[in-house]
Amino acid sequence: MRFLILFLIGFFSNFAYTPGKWSVFDKYSLGSEKNGPTAETVKNKSDQVLYSATYEYDSNGKLSSEKYTNSKGEPDGNTKYTYENNKLIKEELFSAAGDLVESKNFYYNLKDTLKEVKINLVSSGKTIRYRIFSMNKDFTNECETRWEDENTVESFSTKKDILEENVWIQEVFDERKKQIGEIKFFYDKDKRLLKRENSQASQKRLQTFAYGENGKLISFAFHVKQDENWLLIKTHYLSYNAKN
Repeated sequence: MRFLILFLIGFFSNFAYTPGKWSVFDKYSLGSEKNGPTAETVKNKSDQVLYSATYEYDSNGKLSSEKYTNSKGEPDGNTKYTYENNKLIKEELFSAAGDLVESKNFYYNLKDTLKEVKINLVSSGKTIRYRIFSMNKDFTNECETRWEDENTVESFSTKKDILEENVWIQEVFDERKKQIGEIKFFYDKDKRLLKRENSQASQKRLQTFAYGENGKLISFAFHVKQDENWLLIKTHYLSYNAKN
C-alpha cells in the first residue's frame, strides 16, 4: 500500500512540507510562525548522533534553507526554499553531491490558500500530486494524493474526536474509499501538540513532543509499538538563537 510507504517516510524523515506528512517545520515555510529552531540534533536510544541539521530564515522569518550532516559529521545534502510574494512556491532537496533529488511546486487559489503540491522524484522520474481541499493555517485537513505514473489515488480527511477532548483524527482511505490508516493528534489546553499516534494494520508509531518553560518545542521523539510497549527509536533535539 502506498500509505505504508509514506507512513514510513514520514516516520524516519523530516524533510519539509508534504500534505499528510506533518512536520514541526511546516509553520516556518508556510508562514504561520516566524524564526524557528536554528539547529537540530537527532540521537538514537543509545544517545548516539544519527544526523544533525542547521536552519536559516529570510528577512520575513520564513525558513529559507536546511543543511544536513550525517553521523560522521560529513555534509549530507540540503534543502532550499523559494518564495514569491511571501508565499512558498518551490522547495528543492539536494544530495551531498549537489544533485537535485526532489522538487516540490506549490500552487494557490485566488485567496492565496494552498490548493496543490506537485512533487517530482528526480531519480525515478515519478510525479505525485496533492490536491488540497481544506487547510487550517499550515495543517492540511483534507487532501487527495495521486501517483500520476500509476494512476493510484489515496485521500485523507481530519475531524475532531467526539469522545476525547483536544483530540483530532486523520483517516486515510484508498481509491475505493476504504480506510487503510489513522493518525490521532493529541493537544493540551494551550493547543500545543503533545503526541501523534499512527496506526496502519498491525503497525503503530508514536511521536511525542516536549516544550520548554517559554513554551517553545525543545524536542520530539519517535517510538514503535512492540507487543504492549512503546520502544524509543530516536529523539530530535532543537536549538534556538537567544533572541528567538
